[in-house]
Amino acid sequence: MINVLIVDDNEIRTKKIVKRVKDYISDEYYKIDTASNVSHGIHLMSLEHYDLLILDVVLPMRPKPSLSSAKNGLRLLKDIHLLEDVLIPKKIIGITSFKDDILDFKDKFEKYTALIIEAQIQDVTWIDKIKDNIDQLVKTDIRLHNKYVNKILITMHGIRTFGDWQEKLEELIKGKTNSFDFIHFKYGFFSILLFIFPFARNLVINKLYKQFAFVMDQNLDKKIYIVSHSFGTYIVLKILEKYKKDINIEVLIFSGSVIKSTYDLSSLLKKKVKRIINECAYNDYTLIINKIVVPTLGDAGRIGFLGYNDKSLRNRFVFGGHSIYFKNTKNKENHMSKFWVPLLVSNNFKKSTQKKDPAFYSDLTEPILSFWMLVKDFVFVSILVYSFLIIFGNPLF
Repeated sequence: MINVLIVDDNEIRTKKIVKRVKDYISDEYYKIDTASNVSHGIHLMSLEHYDLLILDVVLPMRPKPSLSSAKNGLRLLKDIHLLEDVLIPKKIIGITSFKDDILDFKDKFEKYTALIIEAQIQDVTWIDKIKDNIDQLVKTDIRLHNKYVNKILITMHGIRTFGDWQEKLEELIKGKTNSFDFIHFKYGFFSILLFIFPFARNLVINKLYKQFAFVMDQNLDKKIYIVSHSFGTYIVLKILEKYKKDINIEVLIFSGSVIKSTYDLSSLLKKKVKRIINECAYNDYTLIINKIVVPTLGDAGRIGFLGYNDKSLRNRFVFGGHSIYFKNTKNKENHMSKFWVPLLVSNNFKKSTQKKDPAFYSDLTEPILSFWMLVKDFVFVSILVYSFLIIFGNPLF
């Protein structure tokens, strides 16, 4: 992102510059700050490094009624080059209503500025010169960014949430490296009632697949990392199975996964994903309900994927419930910062020290739940068929 500072006591002129730039350049690529006097401008430059300084050469030293003078503009230019706590902008453009205002200081101003533009209110051609300069800086910044960014992180949230954790994870990673681009998939608040029905889930998957395929097609040359939670794990799984092009996913993190623990991931690991980390929470009672009630889904985010525990797929267990991965605790790092950031940034996998033996009642409950998983889908389909026949007046009994 390009940082621009306008130091100008003419509010109308400042607004014209901002509007012109906003009309032609997407605001995701730049940020514009403004100051109306020398003192405020120097203060802002002591706080942030600006790529471009647009400087009215005739300025007041302090807020009005302080008098404006070219001496003050020259004073600002000298100060930002002499004061140790001020960050010198990469480029400086001087603007003035009349170049005659600075005739006595012309040589001194040209020493510090890239160019001086005559910026009269009734004219607009000078604004395009400024807009073009900002546009050039933005294009250079994008090229540099693309040159050094070689990773992309894709995140997918679960149901009954808007995925606030996705942006929080981005902030944590940006604090460690600038080598990532971030794509956060959002599908809005998805209710439990819709979640129960496979056709409703498939509508979401089909909609997101088009977006996912576009992102993949644009980033096949980058290392891909994916983090998903809850229903998002199932969406990611089905999308990856559906996507036929060769891709190389470095790390795929499932957390609170609703996928069946018996699901065969071998094909995915052989063809598309180098490493899967499956985060499991011992007390994820949400997944027990999911296992009992929701057809075709299970609780791999509670008991892990069965038959796996090698470098290609790790089940990692922690204490907590369905969203423990995003919760902050006093004086402790949350799960994302402790486990995910090191893995995504430095490929540093940390084992969890939180282990416990199964509860005494597991000898009874787990076999019952396992048996239910075998017949659940058949029971669900039977109920649907019978309900359909009842509604249309043709009951079986």
